[in-house]
Amino acid sequence: MPEGALSPAFSAANTEAVAARTAVIAATGAPRVRMTPLAKRMADDMGISIESMFGGGLRSRIFSYDLSCAAVPEPEVVAEPEPEPEIMAVPEPEPEPEIMAEPEPEPEPEIVVAEPEPEPEPEANPEPAYEPGAIFRQKQAAPATESIDKDAMVAAVIAADENVAGVIRMNDARRRISSKTVQSSIKTAAVTQHVETEITELLALQRRLNAEKGTSIPLKAFYIKAAAMCVREKERFRMRLADAEDAYLLTESANIGLQFDTRDGTVVSAFQDADKKTIEEIALEISMLAEKAKRLETADEDQAVCAISLIDKSDSGVCSFTPIINQPESAILGIGSIYTRLVMTGNSIENRQFVMQSLTFDHRIVNGSEADDFQSRLTEILGDPGSLV
Repeated sequence: MPEGALSPAFSAANTEAVAARTAVIAATGAPRVRMTPLAKRMADDMGISIESMFGGGLRSRIFSYDLSCAAVPEPEVVAEPEPEPEIMAVPEPEPEPEIMAEPEPEPEPEIVVAEPEPEPEPEANPEPAYEPGAIFRQKQAAPATESIDKDAMVAAVIAADENVAGVIRMNDARRRISSKTVQSSIKTAAVTQHVETEITELLALQRRLNAEKGTSIPLKAFYIKAAAMCVREKERFRMRLADAEDAYLLTESANIGLQFDTRDGTVVSAFQDADKKTIEEIALEISMLAEKAKRLETADEDQAVCAISLIDKSDSGVCSFTPIINQPESAILGIGSIYTRLVMTGNSIENRQFVMQSLTFDHRIVNGSEADDFQSRLTEILGDPGSLV
């Protein structure tokens, strides 16, 4: 008998089972063969069709020992010259390991041969399910010619999230400020340090000048000129990084930028070489630039490159804060609100006025000791303001 063929005994034992399976296949249209992974591999190696077999396990599951009985070789007949042929004795096969009887073997993973279920066809023009933010993604993915009604968009967003009361779009100024502040936070090695500075004498000088000249000089004018003087002396604060970030670019001018608040956000205007101007000139320039910023008419020359910028919060009630560097500048100086505290002077106790300097600097350009020198010099100038006039 050829190797791999089914033995007569095995075929006879399975005839009835195969007939039953054939009836099932004819009724259902798809065979369902249960067998262990080892039995499947043995059947493939022996070339036995699994559809024609019937196992001895639960639900006709085929095990490896079922296949062991499927290919038993027949005794080989040796012809001899005697009248009656002598049949050679066939050596008995080695006994298989005894299988211990158990109540029920643990089921092995089933391999189910079945036709995959067809996928449902997509619905025509399905209605999108809204989720928070979905309307914005749909608008971005839509063609440029397609427009979404603003009221419909707001209604869809509010309907998707019960906590949303309305949708307010960012204007151009807000988007620009948002982009610049995020980029500054990512690209700079920002460090902020705070220094207390006495301005009692500076406030007295301001009152005297306003009384003599009949003007209203703001403290910003003194802060701008003092900062410009420090920038002129400390050239490290007039540097900025080259585009390759492997060299410094030194500027000759001591330009100071001043931040103005507008209805659309903030704008920074430049005071060019403020250390060479008088306090009155700087005060007049502040008034002109503030009016331009209010009308959103800031010109390009008003936004020249500055060494550092200044934020004055004298009237806000904020004593110290962390200003964000206006790139590509090396630093930004924040001046907080004025506060009073008792100070021992000689044999007496006096009320003195102070502000807090909040200096944020880019550590790639300015070291900590250089920032200390800058703030110490600024404290000296503001504490003895005679050099400002």
